[in-house]
Amino acid sequence: QCVEMSPLKGRDLHQWIQEYVKQKNRQITRSALYLLEDKVGNELELLSGAIDKISIYLGNEKMINEAAVEEMVRKTKVDSRFAFLDALGAKNVSLALSMVGQLSKDGKDAVSVIGLINSRLKQIDNFNKLRSQGLPVARIGAELSLSKFSLDRIQKQAVNFKKTELERDFRLLMDSDLAMKTGQSSPVLTLETLIVRLCAK
Repeated sequence: QCVEMSPLKGRDLHQWIQEYVKQKNRQITRSALYLLEDKVGNELELLSGAIDKISIYLGNEKMINEAAVEEMVRKTKVDSRFAFLDALGAKNVSLALSMVGQLSKDGKDAVSVIGLINSRLKQIDNFNKLRSQGLPVARIGAELSLSKFSLDRIQKQAVNFKKTELERDFRLLMDSDLAMKTGQSSPVLTLETLIVRLCAK
């Protein structure tokens, strides 16, 4: 019987990355690790390929830093996720809807896209809560385990989402997720309607 392995997440994923990097006789900074996870996700085959490519690029240099990750992984297909989330964070409805089509071509279904949106809105919500407590931006990045790459984007997007809007948005996400999973409406229509509502100013 075939046993399906759950994808690695959080600390387990970070440990896997560090172990693979060590196999390549390299080290990786914390911020570079977070950036690599941001850009590639938790698919181990893609991660190992990215680390292999970075290792070749570095030559005799042993330390993998953010600059190396940015240089070698920036053109990976999963960058469509960032373009979509950036458009959503800017409440650019036309671009966000356009990028959903690209995400679909990259193999992301509607439920997966809702997961991406939920994750980003939680980051924005947590950023705003910590900012309201007077924490400096750099400290917030450390608290939320964000790379500078992600922190810069979330900081820019956070100003577009007030507390009351986020409360509404999380309700919309729950309703949309339920509608998809119970077959109340087509996933594509539900997702597009959700995006239009989330981008409402």
